[in-house]
Amino acid sequence: MIINLVGCIAVGKSTFAKQWVAKHKSWVHLAIDEIREEVVTEALQCHASVEDTVGYLLLSRAIASKDCIIETTGDWWRLRDLYTPELVHRGIYTIRFEASEEECAERAKKRNRVLPAPYDADEQQAISEYYPVPANLVVDLTGLENPDKVYQEIEWYIWKAYAFHNAEEVKSSETP
Repeated sequence: MIINLVGCIAVGKSTFAKQWVAKHKSWVHLAIDEIREEVVTEALQCHASVEDTVGYLLLSRAIASKDCIIETTGDWWRLRDLYTPELVHRGIYTIRFEASEEECAERAKKRNRVLPAPYDADEQQAISEYYPVPANLVVDLTGLENPDKVYQEIEWYIWKAYAFHNAEEVKSSETP
């Protein structure tokens, strides 16, 4: 199964994903920023093939993982290859995290994260120019000091989706 966490930068996707895989050791966490850090070098940082390579690695790692939680901003151009026959049959559920533009911008400033060009510009633009993929579940984290209750609701949704998908898989395998 694939859980696809999408949302503006600094909205809480990484926090949830890291908590999830800490509790559920069999799940793999695939964060596009971490994959990009593996790929980007001084020589390649402005090369157009970087995003293609990052997308390929994300896709191949998702295919190789039984259960994974993917984390991106959710731009459709970046995720369209996720919806391939190899992955769709495993169940892909998208959860969109939302918060106000001001909160995301403030959280991003507190990260003290230095991104190589051209991604430094992308991070600032991603807050206000965000065009996400459609979602199965949308959660709003605006104004929450402690998102634990929302995270519990997300966990409940994931397990419900997991049970539904596995029941459908068993049912289809029993059909002659």
